[in-house]
Amino acid sequence: MEQLRIERRRKREYSEKTSPSVTFTHVKMQVYFLWICPSHKHFEWFIDVLRDVERKDVTRVLEIHIFITQFFHKFDLRTTMLYICENHFQRLSKTSMFTGLKAVNHFGRPDMSSFLKFVQKKHSYVSKIGVFSCGPRPLTKSIMSACEEVNKGRRLPYFIHHFENFG
Repeated sequence: MEQLRIERRRKREYSEKTSPSVTFTHVKMQVYFLWICPSHKHFEWFIDVLRDVERKDVTRVLEIHIFITQFFHKFDLRTTMLYICENHFQRLSKTSMFTGLKAVNHFGRPDMSSFLKFVQKKHSYVSKIGVFSCGPRPLTKSIMSACEEVNKGRRLPYFIHHFENFG
C-alpha cells in the first residue's frame, strides 16, 4: 500500500513539473481602420486593396471606417441627401453605395476622443491598445491629444500612440 502511495505521488510531482497548469483565455483581436480623406476621389486607388482585405477577413477582425471631410456647406442639400442615401443603402445592403465596401462612410472629421472612448468601453478587458496614425503633423497631434485625454480617465485600456508624419 505504501509503495502505491509513493508511486502516485511521483506521478503527480512529475506531471506538475512537465505540464504546468496554464490557463489560456481567448481574446478576440480587433482592428479599427480609419481612413480620413477630403473626398472619395482621394482614395479610389485604395478601394481594390480594401475590398481584397474585406473579402479575406472571414473572422471579422477588421472594421473599416471612411471619413469624408470635404463638405460643401453644413446644411447643403446635396450633402444631406448623400448622407441619407448612404445610411439607408448601408443598412439595407451592408455595403457602401459609393465604394461597394462593407466599410462605414462618415461625413466630416472623426471625433477621436469619442471614438477612443467607444473602443475603451467595448474592450475594457484589455490593458493596452496601440493607436497607429500616419499623416500630416496636425492630424497626428490631434490623435495624440485624444489618446492623452482618454488616458487621463485612468480606465483600461490604456492607449499608446505611434505615428509617422508626412506632408
